[in-house]
Amino acid sequence: MEGAFYMRILKILTMILMLSGCMRIDEVIDTGNQSSSSKEPEIQEEDTTKKTLVCTSESEETITFDAKGDEITNMAQTFYMTFDSLGITEDMDASQMEQIINDSLSQTYSDIEGVSVSGTVEDNRVKVTVNIDYETADMDVLIEKGLLKEGEMENQYISLKKTQNNYTDNGYACSLD
Repeated sequence: MEGAFYMRILKILTMILMLSGCMRIDEVIDTGNQSSSSKEPEIQEEDTTKKTLVCTSESEETITFDAKGDEITNMAQTFYMTFDSLGITEDMDASQMEQIINDSLSQTYSDIEGVSVSGTVEDNRVKVTVNIDYETADMDVLIEKGLLKEGEMENQYISLKKTQNNYTDNGYACSLD
C-alpha cells in the first residue's frame, strides 16, 4: 500500500514537470526568430487632426463642434427664442431688451466654468449663443446643469463620431470639415 502511494506521488510529480516544461522551442534555443514577447510594443499615434462638425436643424439652430481627432474640445450653439419666452414686450427699447436677455441668460449659466452665453436682438427675436470649452469645463457640472448628457464612460472625453451619429439620428444635417 505504501508503494502505491509513492507511485501516485511520482506520477503527479512527473505530470507537473511535463506541464511546466511546455515552452516554445525558439524561447529555449536561439533559432534566429524573434518571438512575439521580445518584440517592442507598437505605439499607436494619437489623432490630433483638428476637425469641425457643423450641425443644423430646421428650427435654425446651429451647433458647431471643434475637435482634435475624435475628442470634442469646444462647442458653439446658436438658437433663437421669442420675446414672450423671455418676458420682453415690444414697447421696450433695445438696451432694455438686451439687459433682460443677458440677465436671464447669466442667471442660468454664469456660475458654470467654461461656459459663456450671450444674447442679441435680431429680427423681432432673440439670438442666443452658448459656448462651452470642454477643456476647462467640469463634465459633472455640465451634466448636472443639463448641458451635457451622461453617457458611456469608456472614454474620458466626448466623441466627435458618436456626437455626429447622435445628432444625425435626431434629424440634424451635419457636415464635417
